[in-house]
Amino acid sequence: MTLIQHNALCRAAAIATASMFFAACASGTGTTGATGGGSSSSGASSSGGSSTSSGGSSGGATGDNTKNTATIQTTDDGGKSEEVKVDKQAAKTDVGNTSSSKNGATNADKELILHLTSGTKTSGKVISVHIKSDKHQLPKDGIPVGEALSDAWVSYSVASATGVGNYESKDKGTISIDSCPQKEGTAIVGKLNNVVVYGKAVASGPKSFTLNGTFNIVYWGGAGALNCKPASSSSGGSGSSGASSSSGGSLTVFKKPATATCDHNPCDGGSNSARNCCPYMPCLEKEWLKCGGVAQKCLTDCISNPPSCAQCQQKGVDCFAKVPTICEVDATCKSAMTKYSTCDGNNQSACKEIAGNDDDKAQACVFDKCCAELKAAF
Repeated sequence: MTLIQHNALCRAAAIATASMFFAACASGTGTTGATGGGSSSSGASSSGGSSTSSGGSSGGATGDNTKNTATIQTTDDGGKSEEVKVDKQAAKTDVGNTSSSKNGATNADKELILHLTSGTKTSGKVISVHIKSDKHQLPKDGIPVGEALSDAWVSYSVASATGVGNYESKDKGTISIDSCPQKEGTAIVGKLNNVVVYGKAVASGPKSFTLNGTFNIVYWGGAGALNCKPASSSSGGSGSSGASSSSGGSLTVFKKPATATCDHNPCDGGSNSARNCCPYMPCLEKEWLKCGGVAQKCLTDCISNPPSCAQCQQKGVDCFAKVPTICEVDATCKSAMTKYSTCDGNNQSACKEIAGNDDDKAQACVFDKCCAELKAAF
């Protein structure tokens, strides 16, 4: 396999998805073949009380199974932000009631249902999260949110002296769940990431809210059993804070080139998983690396039959093209990634000419020329 062949494959794959993350292309020859050298990861752990055994969870992070805690920021369509704050002792009797103390998790067959309630009956705020585990095997990071009664959805109710406003998700945002409960008393740690809920026949006040934040909710069983990943394969993704979980998953991002002038640090260097495509990065990088391995093996094998090397390029492109679907990337992120890839492809040649043999300078050049696209995606 020649360097020219290898770089040609990397570029074709980059155009098919988001070129700056193809660490596989760079590591294959020891030469950086895509914008963004290497990756970084955040070491912060998931929030949610003291670390206690979650007893019966399948992979993922452990949490506090004695309390229900949550900090969810709600931002209305006018820009006003408030918090749904929960910090209560866990009690099985809470999850099934209809009062302001309704906090906890249960399941209906394979659907996991989480309840977060703060305030009082007359001025309370209630968030409910629904995930069908037969469609999204748990634990899982970056579950795309849909409309009510879909595979994954969120509702938000706001009660005040003037009445109750009910809001439901449609197709914006993701949910991360770091464990899969299998018995009562298990802590479920997770996160809501840019989940937008829209008003149902709201006569006055906000028409929508955007929800962001973490939660630690105790599970109290239900009808049937959830669909959990085997303990040996439960990587759990990035964790509820976009950081490392006990299973070793992490939010990893490419580093901003040292000489770049674009005032942007992708995903805040790994500490912020709330930006557009950032929740999908652990899965995307994992699958992209697999595709890099597939493509490189093909090129290595074709040495004995050079004419067949041309097939390797298409094989690599096909593999990379499937990755967004495998990782359930939402439409907003796909659009932003596509725009970045187009910008990257349009500037690679010119930046290489400007940089000469300096790969770092070439990376910084593309980074700066695609600054707006980077900000939109990451």
